[in-house]
Amino acid sequence: MDVANHRAGPIKKRDAVGDRVQKIFQDFLAEYINDEGVPKYLQFVKDLASPERNTLHVSFEDVNKYNQKLATTIKEEYYRIYPYLCRAIANFMTEKTVYVSDKELYIGFCDIPTREKIRELTASKIGTLLRISGQVVRTHPVHPELVSGTFTCLDCQTVIKDVDQQFRYTLPTICRNEVCNNRTRFHLEVDKSRFVDFQRVRIQETQAELPRGSIPRR
Repeated sequence: MDVANHRAGPIKKRDAVGDRVQKIFQDFLAEYINDEGVPKYLQFVKDLASPERNTLHVSFEDVNKYNQKLATTIKEEYYRIYPYLCRAIANFMTEKTVYVSDKELYIGFCDIPTREKIRELTASKIGTLLRISGQVVRTHPVHPELVSGTFTCLDCQTVIKDVDQQFRYTLPTICRNEVCNNRTRFHLEVDKSRFVDFQRVRIQETQAELPRGSIPRR
């Protein structure tokens, strides 16, 4: 049973790869044991019931030991399958605890084996899971970022939910009422939309990684 649609963000089109990753990753959370012979991540998932906790930290090395194909898919298709990983956490939490909530749950990976240099970040790395190093040169204040909007059509009052925001304010392309052709007149329902805390951090190459005579890249 999938109870996490509202927590991990909307997935409008079924993705066979995402569905498979979700199932295998949920199996990993249930089956991967520590040195004491108990499921390693069970207690960590239960801890997410605390109001101040919303992120499950997972060792990438653990995933690789459990299923190398799963680890490779996560690394190469991270942006694509991220919502499915979050849904797996929410489903697993619901199965193993009595805790049910609308709280957003997230995942973070540690122990990623390879580290990329900033000047090696090419277009081929977009959407992948990677680890980088650099020197922080500027941080911006934390602010709320809209990630999924609910809008009301100002022409027919139809409510349009789960409009993904791809790093910019995005209106519905057209009203979902078949007899309404509105494409521009929409009102954002703030209290029904989903926001996250967002902070922009700028980094640049460290002196140790900087080729002689080069200017640090950001």
